[in-house]
Amino acid sequence: MNRQLPTVETNTSLSFSQAQTENAEGLAILPVVQNTAPTIALDFASSGDLSTLKLSNTAGIRNFETRRNTQNLLKPVRETRDFGAAVAFSAADSQTGLGFDLGFVPRVSVSQDGEFEHRRVGGEVRIGQNFDQRGKDIDAAGWYLFAGADGEALVYEPDNERNLTNRVALRDQVTVGDMQAGVSFTRGDGQLSLSYIRREVEYKERGIRGDETEDFAGVSFTIRR
Repeated sequence: MNRQLPTVETNTSLSFSQAQTENAEGLAILPVVQNTAPTIALDFASSGDLSTLKLSNTAGIRNFETRRNTQNLLKPVRETRDFGAAVAFSAADSQTGLGFDLGFVPRVSVSQDGEFEHRRVGGEVRIGQNFDQRGKDIDAAGWYLFAGADGEALVYEPDNERNLTNRVALRDQVTVGDMQAGVSFTRGDGQLSLSYIRREVEYKERGIRGDETEDFAGVSFTIRR
C-alpha cells in the first residue's frame, strides 16, 4: 500500500546590501544620554521598523547604542553591510492530520556599520489555523500561537586601535538572549500580535562585566501590502 507523505510549503527570503552612508546636514543623530531614568533610543533610518533593542533599558544595550550614535556624528561617512536570510516552512492541517497548521521559521542576519557589528540567529515555531496565506487572495481569518528564541551579539571594536597587545581589552561585546511566546490574529490584510518576551543580557565594556534580565510585553499591528 502506497502512503502519500504530507507536502511542506517553503518560502525563502534573502537580502544583502553594501554601501557607504553619510548623515545629511541638519539631520544629525543625537547620542542617548545615560541616566537613571528609563531611556528610549529611536533610530528610524536603519531598518525601517522599531527594534526592541532600541527600546531596552539594559545598561549594556543602552551604552552600546550611545557609542554607536556618537560615532555616527564623529564619522558620518562609513561602510555599511547588511545580510539577512529566513526560510518559512509550513504544512496545513489537511497535510498534518492533526487538526491545525504547523510552521517553523529559522532566520539569521549580520550587519556591520563602521566599527559596530550585529549578529543574530534564531527561529520560531507556529501552531494555528489559516496563518499561512502567502500568495492567496482570500479574506479568511487566521490565528496562531508562537514560541521562539533569538541569540544576538553586538560587537564594538575600534579600527584605529587594533593590535596584538590591546585588541582583546578594547573589544566590547553585548550578548542578548531573547525567549518569546504569544499569539497572532490575521483578518484580511491586518495582523495583530501579542507577545511576552524574556531577555537575558551579558556585556563586557572596557573590562567590566555585567548581566541583567528584562521581562516585557509586546504589541504589534501590521498591514499586508
